[in-house]
Amino acid sequence: MALQSTVYHIRSPKLRPFVQYILFNQADQVQQKQVVTSLPNANICLGILKERVLRQKEQQLFLQGHSGISAYLSALYARPHHFVLEQDFDEICIDFTPAGYTHFFRSPLKTYVLEEALLSENFGAEAVFFFEWVFGQSNLQDRGRTIEAWLLQRLSIRTNDRAEVFLRQLQQLSGICSVEQLRNQLCCSERKLQRTFAQLLDCSPKNYLRIRRFRQLLQHLNRVEAAIHWEQVAYQFGYYDYSHLVKEFKAFTGQAPKAFWQHRLEIEATVTVCIQPSSA
Repeated sequence: MALQSTVYHIRSPKLRPFVQYILFNQADQVQQKQVVTSLPNANICLGILKERVLRQKEQQLFLQGHSGISAYLSALYARPHHFVLEQDFDEICIDFTPAGYTHFFRSPLKTYVLEEALLSENFGAEAVFFFEWVFGQSNLQDRGRTIEAWLLQRLSIRTNDRAEVFLRQLQQLSGICSVEQLRNQLCCSERKLQRTFAQLLDCSPKNYLRIRRFRQLLQHLNRVEAAIHWEQVAYQFGYYDYSHLVKEFKAFTGQAPKAFWQHRLEIEATVTVCIQPSSA
């Protein structure tokens, strides 16, 4: 079958500020290769793979066979991820908010973390056995409830922590925002803003706001039922003109807006990906 994706929505009000959702991706008996494209997002994904491992070579990401389970982190990347799906596949993606990352992980955030000991170093050695057990559950909603309960047990509460305060303020921003407006809202100098983003998010304020605006644009477009007027959309979301919108779309999706919109897949009004047959 082709890739099947299911979203588990977090039930606990205590956990929602820190975990956006849990995404399950599965495929078996794959008969035709597909290229699955995931898009830049303003969250941090902990991916756990069954019998697969994510590798990186010359800035390209690819999947390899693996014994047991493996894990990776991806955060605030500014280019689309393209994966060729050609074998059975079972993946759990836990999507943390930036503030949520500081409550669950010990290591500084990097755009990509592809380390063998990722789970054990941040959650203890028992985490590997826990997820092996979770992969044995066939009902995905049961998987979600099990993982949510596990996360609640491990949620560390941080109060008046500078990083926590900064990330919470960032999370509460609304509307389209420029770097200057962001600096004013957070009441900090440009130098401090750049340094704090590099330390906490491993990206620049400019790239963070570009990604954030792109995700807001996708959410808006997914609610539009009539024909999309792209020039009007460009103006509405603060792009200089339509050509600026096209440039950003190509940077984040690899395609122009109209071409991308024909191939995109919206998963339960929460996750947007692009799936196309592989030419290889």
